[in-house]
Amino acid sequence: MKHVYLFDIDGTLVSAQGMGGKAFRRAVSEILQYELAWQTRDFAGMTDAGLFRRALSEKGLPHDETTISALANLYHDYLGKNLAEKPALVLPGAEKLVRQFASQSGIHIGLLTGNTRRGSELKLAGLWQNFGFGFYGDDHAVRTDLGIYAREQISAKFGEHVEITIIGDTPNDIACARAAGARCVAVATGAYSADELSEADEVIADLTAWPAVFN
Repeated sequence: MKHVYLFDIDGTLVSAQGMGGKAFRRAVSEILQYELAWQTRDFAGMTDAGLFRRALSEKGLPHDETTISALANLYHDYLGKNLAEKPALVLPGAEKLVRQFASQSGIHIGLLTGNTRRGSELKLAGLWQNFGFGFYGDDHAVRTDLGIYAREQISAKFGEHVEITIIGDTPNDIACARAAGARCVAVATGAYSADELSEADEVIADLTAWPAVFN
């Protein structure tokens, strides 16, 4: 049996310390001439593609792909600048666990995140190189659809006899895992408490507690 572990990014592996939301708001402000009033949980567990579409809907504009592409490009520019000044903070246990998994035979690790591929690379910095594949917020706008897509791609790559575990920090990660027919380990290092993540198969305080899940 092959084992695939798919990691969320924000609130799971790293904290961008508000730099992602800041870049997103600035891109929307400049291109759409619209000031977002969203809070942290409005971003948590969502896909970037879905967030761009939500911003367009609030402004009363169609989901035009040219505009979405322009928003994404400007967002990436500002995100890169913001993170150069204030890099993302690697969360407890994340680097050790990722490197441990990456070195073990029979285990494959990837990303399943609402971030775009470019946004993922910027936020993860040195951790990025450990992930051989991923499923991103520019693959699908809806998180559960992203989970189904991930299952299909993993089955094609590794065969049907594979156990998938999704690691994330929001109820959307749990819903994504259910849609994918995957196990879910939730970590309470993001915007949601352990109680709010209780529908996951396992809930841990942070990734330093990972060994206890399997003991």
